[in-house]
Amino acid sequence: MKERVLIKYLGESAQVSVPESVEIIGDDAFQEHKHIEIVILPQGLLRIGKWAFSRCSSLEKIEIPQGAISIGLSAFRSCTRLRTVMIPDSMEQIMGKAFEFCKSLKSIRIPGKITVIAEKTFSNCAGLDEVVIEDGIKEIGAWAFEGCTGLKSMKIPDSVEVIGECAFFECMDLSVIEFGRGIERIKYNAFGETAWLENQTDDFIRLKNILIKYKGKGKNVYIPSDVSLIGCGAFEYNRNLETVILHDKIMEIDDKAFYDCINLITIQIPSSIKMIHPSAFVSCHKLYKLILSCYIDKKETVSELWKIYHGIYAERITDFHIIIPSENHMLHINDIILLNTDGLFINYDVYDKIFTELKLLGDKAAMAVTRLLFPFSLSREGYCMYYNYLRDNAKEVAELFIRTEQMIYLRVITELSLLPCEIIDTIIELSTELKKVEMTGYLLGYKNEAMGYEADEYSL
Repeated sequence: MKERVLIKYLGESAQVSVPESVEIIGDDAFQEHKHIEIVILPQGLLRIGKWAFSRCSSLEKIEIPQGAISIGLSAFRSCTRLRTVMIPDSMEQIMGKAFEFCKSLKSIRIPGKITVIAEKTFSNCAGLDEVVIEDGIKEIGAWAFEGCTGLKSMKIPDSVEVIGECAFFECMDLSVIEFGRGIERIKYNAFGETAWLENQTDDFIRLKNILIKYKGKGKNVYIPSDVSLIGCGAFEYNRNLETVILHDKIMEIDDKAFYDCINLITIQIPSSIKMIHPSAFVSCHKLYKLILSCYIDKKETVSELWKIYHGIYAERITDFHIIIPSENHMLHINDIILLNTDGLFINYDVYDKIFTELKLLGDKAAMAVTRLLFPFSLSREGYCMYYNYLRDNAKEVAELFIRTEQMIYLRVITELSLLPCEIIDTIIELSTELKKVEMTGYLLGYKNEAMGYEADEYSL
């Protein structure tokens, strides 16, 4: 022990009572202990560190006392005999993978102070058949309950706004879902391979204003009038689709919405569209006619226009129609369309030129990351322009991506080694303060693995 931190347990007992003076169970303190079956934690405990009890293969029960506020990354991962966990109402943060592969865990109650159920928190808990999510939780993170094959029903409270990518993927017996009224976004494949999705009989599977999935067989599809968001993967891999017409209440087309619709030829996009996300039309190889009703007033800037267009990555669009109310409303439209004579949608010379005209950090950062993700025909000079911008503004860019929850962009700048060691702690502190659990877990992993550092106390 050191200053109320239990650094390492070296005993061999099956039942362990942690001393009352301990406030923090340190990183790896009980990791891979084969004999422990029951742990009694002190009433003054505040935090459980990362990997603290991971792979304790005999651990069956643990009761976390009232007053504890944090469970670290992978803290109980692969405790394969763990059946009972009591999480107190005081708990504010459970880091990613905390209970992953706890295949004997039967039930769990998640208090509302936690706000975000982090990435893979209960992934592959095959025995889990009862989950209570308390009101107050705003997001169910990516892969949070993936592979929980014992789940048959789920009640999602009104406080939940976002259901993350593959959150319930391969929960094959999950057939009953009671959705709360607060849901605003359902990310890619959130309910993939579930009985609930399989049992839906309508062509258009909708939740509120979100089109989750199209299960029809039609070649020419008109989107229902109550839909304003085409969800992630809504039409992906559809082999019948040839034409899509969107009504004038559609505001957003999410990631991979039409991914690999290999026979899609024409889509008509109304003026109401505010955002087309990256990869919305990737691998639509036959898409050659895009009709975009674009109403442009004099106040719009290059960056605002780019926000609408940047998500369209169709390989070959040879017929691109822009409907303008009057010539007086045209603003650099020939530059913004980004069409070249070969029929490719992205004219990268123009794209790179636009970058130099942008002023806002958010626009420049997103455009730089996108260009480095798709470096087609990118010269060394161009690469250096984008790379140097992200490097020179690394702190501000990282903070922006955390505040706006741009996880993909955050991954790109770390994979490009654009987060220097002197700012990583500041970035983690911000992510922790804002309770961006998934991002904090990722950044801690990046710091510990890529840089070889140990996490500080705040990260537990």
